[in-house]
Amino acid sequence: MKRIGVLISGGGTNLQALIDKQGTVLKSGKIVCVCSNNSKAYGLERAKNAGIATKVIRKNADCGGDNDEFNRQICAYMKEMDVDVIVLAGFWRFWAVTCLKNTQIKLSISTRHLYRHFAVTAFTD
Repeated sequence: MKRIGVLISGGGTNLQALIDKQGTVLKSGKIVCVCSNNSKAYGLERAKNAGIATKVIRKNADCGGDNDEFNRQICAYMKEMDVDVIVLAGFWRFWAVTCLKNTQIKLSISTRHLYRHFAVTAFTD
């Protein structure tokens, strides 16, 4: 089963769509964690209601405004949660994926891409 980490910034409607598709479109993938740069993002509540681990990493408050540290902390959390795929589900923040270099973690830019590619390819084996 593919382990999915989701990055969100707000209400979490894209996240909710993914949660609702687990077991159907996402047949062999499971959302294991949700991370947000916004502690007030309603998507965090959606994740908690679904029993999914959550974490908030704020660029200014948690990383001193340092982009590199922000990127490092997000990547560290995704690695800690042992994710196979990271989905940017309405994550409206500059995020460098260079920290994923030399890992096996894949990146999905949008939920539409996830449905079209991973649901057919990676999550059907």
